[in-house]
Amino acid sequence: EKVAKRDGLTLKTVQGDMSDLGDFEDEYFDIVVNPVSNLFVKDVHLVWNEVSRVLKNKGVLIAGFTNPLLWIFDDNQEQKGILDVKHSIPSSTLDYLPEDEVQDYIDSNQTIEYAHTLEDQIQGQIDAGFA
Repeated sequence: EKVAKRDGLTLKTVQGDMSDLGDFEDEYFDIVVNPVSNLFVKDVHLVWNEVSRVLKNKGVLIAGFTNPLLWIFDDNQEQKGILDVKHSIPSSTLDYLPEDEVQDYIDSNQTIEYAHTLEDQIQGQIDAGFA
């Protein structure tokens, strides 16, 4: 907002849930930029469906996402330069924790990240109407 004010731009910010864009009418936006943020939602299909709904016909979606291979390796081994496949996808940060540590992790307000498959990322966009 500070930069927009400095440069004389009109900007409206809305804090909400990217998987529920109900505050916006259908075909509201000319462009939607979704940076590498959908790793924070459990069901990425909800995001793609909502973006498709609020994006105008012939609108532009710019989306980035993390390669899911990032999450398959054992973190401790990777720090030693060893790529040891330990985790599967889809998965979440919580899946990697011992069961007795899950609630403490949630209570600590750390981010929960979800490793979505490329199929969910790419085919999910196609299924939502992006071609």
